[in-house]
Amino acid sequence: MRVSPIVAVAGALALMSAHAGAARAPERTIRGHTVGSTHDPAVLIELPASATYVGADRWLLRKYADDIELHAFVDADRARQVRRLYWVQFEAYLPSRPELKHRYTSRRHVTLGGMDFFLDTWLEHDSADDLAKGGRAHEQWPGIEAAVIARAQRSIKFR
Repeated sequence: MRVSPIVAVAGALALMSAHAGAARAPERTIRGHTVGSTHDPAVLIELPASATYVGADRWLLRKYADDIELHAFVDADRARQVRRLYWVQFEAYLPSRPELKHRYTSRRHVTLGGMDFFLDTWLEHDSADDLAKGGRAHEQWPGIEAAVIARAQRSIKFR
């Protein structure tokens, strides 16, 4: 039996919700292919019109006292095969832990919609061996990464 990738993504979100314990409902709003946030940051994130919302999850990452909220969208073809996955995630430390601060760092940045983002990319899994450092197609990785960034800059809007 073959499982549709859309069903697999939605099922994975449902499974994460089932195991989240005292998960709270997502705070951000979804209208079509747009995620609205009133805080941290206050932003509207507009994905391509072809993106279909498949669900959300919110959970407490206890190890770090992080409140995580995830929204997933997919672009799928007529056969319901996922071609792109859009993962929109918000996270913040719990108000009960004001001493905690995120200390992310990256030497690379990208600007999307006038907002500064860290740019961190890497390859994992056996299927990416050719693109990984030392792989026979490694020199193609910068072009692939640049194309992904350019597509995000063209198709994802922040307001």
